[in-house]
Amino acid sequence: MKNLRNIFAISAVAACFTLTAETFDITPGTLGELVGTQGATITELTLKGRADARDMAFIRDMASLKKLDMSALSIEGCTTDKEIFFGDRIFNAGAIPSFAFSCTGIEEVTLPSTLQAIGDGAFSSSELKVIKGGSAVTKIGDWAFYGCNALTEIELPATVATLGKGVFANCTALGSASLEKTKITVLPEQSFFNTPALRTIKLPSTLTAIDDEAFYGSGLSDVALSGNVHIVGAHSFSGMPNLESFQSGDIENGQGAFFNNPQLKHFHSEVTSVNHYGLAHCPSLVLGETGNDSPMLHANMLNDLALAHNASTGIVFGNTLQSVGKEVLSGMKNLNSVNVYLLEGNVPQTVPGSFDGIKPENISLMVDKNHIETWKADPEWGRFNIQGVSLSTDDIILDGPESIVFELEGNVLRISAPEEIGNVLITDASGMMLLAMAPGDTTVEIDITDMPQAVLLARAVTSKGARTFKFQRR
Repeated sequence: MKNLRNIFAISAVAACFTLTAETFDITPGTLGELVGTQGATITELTLKGRADARDMAFIRDMASLKKLDMSALSIEGCTTDKEIFFGDRIFNAGAIPSFAFSCTGIEEVTLPSTLQAIGDGAFSSSELKVIKGGSAVTKIGDWAFYGCNALTEIELPATVATLGKGVFANCTALGSASLEKTKITVLPEQSFFNTPALRTIKLPSTLTAIDDEAFYGSGLSDVALSGNVHIVGAHSFSGMPNLESFQSGDIENGQGAFFNNPQLKHFHSEVTSVNHYGLAHCPSLVLGETGNDSPMLHANMLNDLALAHNASTGIVFGNTLQSVGKEVLSGMKNLNSVNVYLLEGNVPQTVPGSFDGIKPENISLMVDKNHIETWKADPEWGRFNIQGVSLSTDDIILDGPESIVFELEGNVLRISAPEEIGNVLITDASGMMLLAMAPGDTTVEIDITDMPQAVLLARAVTSKGARTFKFQRR
């Protein structure tokens, strides 16, 4: 009989903790009373009617809750007698309060159809995996989904016009994010900070600026910004272990914007300046390769350490360069030529130590031969091995290894080398790109019939280096 009583007791205890799914139609502040002692056993909760911050506080304390459906719920504003949610007493209608579900075990949430705002840190460091609904949301607060390490994908509705900072920061499992339908104009700082699993991002056409550290440490491998984006902030695309390609229009960049990207190989962007260590420590980046000349052809300023420690063998600057800071080329061990012939006698300003960190005396500086003495007179540019180049219309080899051979016959330019030609770039004398290609062979023939009848520059890159050929398209 004693054993039988024990069995009944165990069965009764088990029955008390049976996990359930429940639906309640509530009015503001009544959820706790309706749920009663069931709160600890409910795993799935569907709410209808009207609620306020007091009900959100009760939900927060439901330890077993995994799935929350608020699609038919309206959230009303209220003022509470005592402080809840980290000291707040006043709560707005149509908004999930700040930190309402932070650090909870809720895995799936369906937001109210009438919801307008998600408060700061509302779901931060929770076990959230899936979020649905919220088709009327216009504002998402700072750190709203910070540290949701089970969240794998997100798509924001078209109504969203404002994002706070760090909204998806430290969401380490987030692989896909679509903001394409939103109306945001600025992607705030640290929006996708430390999101190593991120592989796909869709940004809206309304976007004009990306703030500091927005994608720092993210897992993106290919970034292509629309021509509407003109500002990228400090470290916005730095520390990205998988980033191989970046493309944009005319942009201003903050310091370290592309710093420390070990896989970055292709950089197609018309930067007006390269800020402090902006493209530094990108050891796979070769600025002389196809399309990669364009940023330096348009740059007017290089700040300290701007290009330090990349793999370029040669760099061509356009006629817009005005100033360079300290150690701009530091650690560029492969560099053998710098071309400034398009600047003629307009020598960019330097500071003491502009070219420290390399051995300029071993690097050719290709200048307009009519201005050799002007360049030699500069205390920094004069440190290079200066070589004069004629800007006449006579065909001339400007620099690079002699093993790369250029032959011009009529309207066909033939380029050959003992090793594979990785890339070919042709520009006019102002730096405008006319052709970019990756032959992948030891010989390539290019029909230049449709190119302008003017002085043109062809640059070919192999594993042995880069060589530039200036010729007249007649």
